[in-house]
Amino acid sequence: MKYTGEGINKNREIRKLITYAAILPLFWQFIGIGRENYGILEKLDTIEDRVVDNANFFALDDIGPDIG
Repeated sequence: MKYTGEGINKNREIRKLITYAAILPLFWQFIGIGRENYGILEKLDTIEDRVVDNANFFALDDIGPDIG
């Protein structure tokens, strides 16, 4: 697990790594927390030229306490 509060801004590098990793027996699960700019992570299913769909993303934006 890696946590970063910086947002996602290296779209080209991420796209290249995910595409290359599609030939490996790996699956990447990305989870966005806290209403950030998720950038390319929201577009993982549209990355072309991969052997398999090897990555997924979902957002957990509402993580505050349930009051009421």
